[in-house]
Amino acid sequence: MMQGLKSQLSALGPTISTSEGEEAEHKGLGLRRHRLLGRGPSPSPKKKEKPPAPKLAYEMTKEELDESVRKHVRDHFASKKPPPVHQWSEEDKKYFRSLLHPR
Repeated sequence: MMQGLKSQLSALGPTISTSEGEEAEHKGLGLRRHRLLGRGPSPSPKKKEKPPAPKLAYEMTKEELDESVRKHVRDHFASKKPPPVHQWSEEDKKYFRSLLHPR
């Protein structure tokens, strides 16, 4: 029965087996070519665990909700750092003056 199953599988087309230390090749096609064509096994990317979601407002107690609102209001109205003022070099000033007063 096992021989019949193997013959049926080999009739379906090239397959890749990835046992230890064995380069998988079938009918002249290497493992690398299968990966390039997207037919072979590909390494799965490691997924990062997501941090737990914050508690929703309707799930909080009165004290937790007050603290959350206080934090949001404090963050919103906190003094913000002004954007830096661009410092023009003397060469830049000279160039732009020449544009204003062509000779």
